[in-house]
Amino acid sequence: MSENSGNSFDPKQFVEAAPHSPNQGAVEPAQPVQPVQQVQAGVQPPEREPKKGKGKVIAIVSFLGVVIVGLCVVIGLIVSGAFSEETKKSRKTSKTAKKTTTEESGDPTDDPTEDPTDDPTSDTTEDPAVDPTSDTSDTSGTSAATSGTTDPNLQPEMVSSIDQVSPKLLDTLISVSKERFETDPDTQLPDKVTLLNFNYLGMAITDEFWEGDDGDDFYTYNLWLLFQVQVTDSTGGQAQERQFFWYAYFREVYTDGTYDSSVDIAYKPVMCFDNWSISGLQSVARFLKEAGTVVETNVDESLILPLDGKPYSPEEDVRVTKESELTSGQFKKMQEVAEECMNDFDRPSNTTVRIDKMTLLGTYFGTDNYESTIVALVYEMSLVYQGNTYVYYWYAGFYGTYTGGECLTAYMLRPTMTIDYGDFTAKGFLMVDDVISDLESWGYSNNVENNVDTSLSTVGFVFPNSDKEEISEDRIKALSDEGLRRAINEIWARHGYIFRNQDILDYYRQFEWYEEKIPADEWDKNGQDYYLNDIEKKNIKKMTDERDRRA
Repeated sequence: MSENSGNSFDPKQFVEAAPHSPNQGAVEPAQPVQPVQQVQAGVQPPEREPKKGKGKVIAIVSFLGVVIVGLCVVIGLIVSGAFSEETKKSRKTSKTAKKTTTEESGDPTDDPTEDPTDDPTSDTTEDPAVDPTSDTSDTSGTSAATSGTTDPNLQPEMVSSIDQVSPKLLDTLISVSKERFETDPDTQLPDKVTLLNFNYLGMAITDEFWEGDDGDDFYTYNLWLLFQVQVTDSTGGQAQERQFFWYAYFREVYTDGTYDSSVDIAYKPVMCFDNWSISGLQSVARFLKEAGTVVETNVDESLILPLDGKPYSPEEDVRVTKESELTSGQFKKMQEVAEECMNDFDRPSNTTVRIDKMTLLGTYFGTDNYESTIVALVYEMSLVYQGNTYVYYWYAGFYGTYTGGECLTAYMLRPTMTIDYGDFTAKGFLMVDDVISDLESWGYSNNVENNVDTSLSTVGFVFPNSDKEEISEDRIKALSDEGLRRAINEIWARHGYIFRNQDILDYYRQFEWYEEKIPADEWDKNGQDYYLNDIEKKNIKKMTDERDRRA
């Protein structure tokens, strides 16, 4: 019976379920009891004469029932079109339909009737009724588990060498890569930037080692396709040709074109130009380092197209170690990412706290013992909560910053220290000097270039509310010696005390709130208790006690 028939009929079931005859089920009258006859030795009892015709009638009725059921089934199949040409074709292609839908693009050269699981004697010729160019695929890709086979021995093979990548598979992967580049938000070209060339240069295969259960360890393989991207940039007014390199990552690619689309490289480097940035790399060498453990590659630098008529000259793989080596595009991108990070991840814990100002004080460059460099942007944070101002210092440190304009903005080093303000907490430090100490504690203490300028502070307070709230001893003890000195001086500066020390005086003169009103001699004559309120007196006492304790 066909699998495609709608309601199947079983002749046996039909006979058993046939309508009852009027007498069916009625009890037949008992036959008269015959007297027992004595059986003489060697003499058989007379045989009972069978009733004639009853068995033949039952057999004929059963046979006719089977014939009638069979005719009904055949008529039903004919009406449903089970024997039509289209049905035959759909049966022939049903095995391969799932595999066809896993292809990443509708390549006109694809033969959708080709399936390693088909009976070799079956007709696998391409049927004109099936359009091989139709694309029913999910372009997001599929895992290898959906390759359309159930027998493990017939599963397509994972690509582990470039020789296994057929021309058709390569065309598919290139097509998917281009689609990704055009649709990925990280590779959207800004206004006044147009694409000139998207040039395939080759691929690299990397492996990953996995520890399986019961010691069943295994390797998986991934493909990385590299492209040269050339654009025309008119964002600065005059059109310029620019280029960068971009890769598409495919995890566990199989010879039938399926791959694991559940994993991608989430944090790719960024190429920074004067007025815009985009996901990309500055050189082929950087691509090979980014890929990691390369098993095999066929990337051909001779395929790189000239830029502005000049042949390709690779950027040196050199990390930025000082501010003069940063491009303006890198500096802009880092500031943009740092501000996003503060707003999205490192905001104060209380949502009613408002970030009033985020002032960049400068940069810090340092190298560790492994020649890894950090580029840190140091900020002064000014918060407003219930009418009071709170100031602390925060930084965003960037790794992987190169002299050719490339940088990695997804990974950042940020403060882990928490400041407890009572009603809320914030990640950072009370003194800018503590920011530098924290960066050095991470090992970035070699080849240091510190460009942090405290004169850029828009507040100039260690404790902006030390005239309104009593500062806890823990917060005072957390200050460095310089921070403690400034915390004491700012209480006097708030009242307009004119400092005798020229350096201190110059420091406070840079802030708009500071007014020189009370000469030092007059302050000494009247005494500080004449000018300070009760809260300020308590804070001064705690701070001077801590200063004397340290001395």
